[in-house]
Amino acid sequence: MKNKIGVRTEYFTKSQAKGIRAHVKRELQNDVNVVDERLTKHNFGIKSEAMDRNYELALKLMPQSVKNSLIDSVLVLPLEQFKEVQKEHPKEWKKKLHESIISMMKEMEAELGFMPIGYKMHLDEGTPDPETGEVKLNPHAHLQFANVCAKDITLTKTKKVTLKDENGKALKDPKKPNKYLYELDEDGKPKTEVIDIPLKGRAPLSLHQTRGKDSAWAKQQDIAAKHLQHLGFERGVSKELTKAVHLSKTQHVKRELRNSEQKIESQEIIIKEQERRIRDLKLSMMFEKEKVDSFLHEREEFFAALIEGRSNDFGSLLTAAVKKYEDVPDELKAQTLGNTMDRADELEGAIAFESTPELELLIKKMEASYNKTDSPQPIKRNTFKP
Repeated sequence: MKNKIGVRTEYFTKSQAKGIRAHVKRELQNDVNVVDERLTKHNFGIKSEAMDRNYELALKLMPQSVKNSLIDSVLVLPLEQFKEVQKEHPKEWKKKLHESIISMMKEMEAELGFMPIGYKMHLDEGTPDPETGEVKLNPHAHLQFANVCAKDITLTKTKKVTLKDENGKALKDPKKPNKYLYELDEDGKPKTEVIDIPLKGRAPLSLHQTRGKDSAWAKQQDIAAKHLQHLGFERGVSKELTKAVHLSKTQHVKRELRNSEQKIESQEIIIKEQERRIRDLKLSMMFEKEKVDSFLHEREEFFAALIEGRSNDFGSLLTAAVKKYEDVPDELKAQTLGNTMDRADELEGAIAFESTPELELLIKKMEASYNKTDSPQPIKRNTFKP
């Protein structure tokens, strides 16, 4: 029976976070990932309102220079063992999983420094069999963290000792300007030192970019397995030490078979992760399109009022259009503003002269909102059709 879990972690900018958070909280209409909406009622986790409050608090604590604000760790639970847990604990399986996930998130915070936002367990997603059409459910939980440390946590790291000049400035390799020079020990290997880094008030993600068995993401796998082992789950990819002993032919075949099974299981986890990444991208694009379409609708309502001379409606329609524009993802604001300028040019001839100031006011308010984005780009016109 398959019982190996997997944890896949991605991080998102503030704009990108809107899409994945809407997906996690099931706020999107016609979510492409949901295979049966009747199953959605069985999803569970931290209340969406509480997750919203936690995220807003985290943004206030977060340094303004932080690019990636949200960490989304997807805990994948194999269906076979998940059903066993439901069978063994028919009345308490949700409670047991909830307690395990909460405790693992607390330990992840203590080890890595990320502030927990909350989690949602999704039981309404799956993958259809291409031949039979039968859907195999994919139970998983989105564990969400903010890229800021809110507690007195110290991260201990081992780093190479850089060579410095007489002024204390680190020296770079003249042959490889992007790399630093390091002090060497007697064996010609770089010297290392252990440093303690206070994390409170910092964004820890930049300190966790190393890969391998000692990486933050490997620790996540270890912590998740530790808190779920009492329910029969195991770590996804085990690193076992091999002994150089003589094996009989039968033993050798059995060992190779086990190794092959482990490799297949690992590949299945990787494939599932890739499939989810594609679905998340589609989801994000759908979420962004909904926001742009909503603004375009309000904008055309405002233009119609100008053309028809309905002056009583100007104020409310202008406010509605600007509000919808503020909701447009930052990366699409420049395109949307350029398109609106083009539409304004087209409509000037159809709008009464005395209404033109309202038209200019819309553009000015949109420009003001656009200039508040993290990195405003040059506005290009004729970028898309309304």
